Amino acid sequence: MHVARGEFAAAVDCHEQAIELDPLSPPIIADLAIVYAFQEDFERASMYCRRALELDPHFHRSFWFLGLSQAWSGDVQSAEDALKRGLELCPGAAFRSRLLGALGFVYGRAGKRERVDEVKRELGRMRETSYIPSFELAQIEIGTGNTAGALACLETPSSAAKALAFS
Repeated sequence: MHVARGEFAAAVDCHEQAIELDPLSPPIIADLAIVYAFQEDFERASMYCRRALELDPHFHRSFWFLGLSQAWSGDVQSAEDALKRGLELCPGAAFRSRLLGALGFVYGRAGKRERVDEVKRELGRMRETSYIPSFELAQIEIGTGNTAGALACLETPSSAAKALAFS
């Protein structure tokens, strides 16, 4: 809740208290990592993701947050590697779509248009049986530099569907 309101210091305090109570919890540690990433403290974010992965090397959410942090810092190759590893470990469609959205963003940032299209195709297939948040599609459009397309994805569900119907 604190992060959504931009209260990063309070978010850090809450997460640090939670870690004191449960120092072996990868979800709590990974959540602190994303708070640091939102503050653009990518080094600390990566450190906490790695700490969570030391405790559970199969915790896909840590790879998601690590990939996002690395992408936002400009390290697209490391971001791609982390997100691909997370996809290998991902148990379900909800997190799979999140990892794919982030990976599509990274591919867009790296100028890998064919890979962006592959991600969109996979999300399109998933959409036939699962809910895919429009945010994931908007994130991909942001990665490619298509701000108007990203906003359209968020404004109307039909625009998000159109984002998957590319040529």
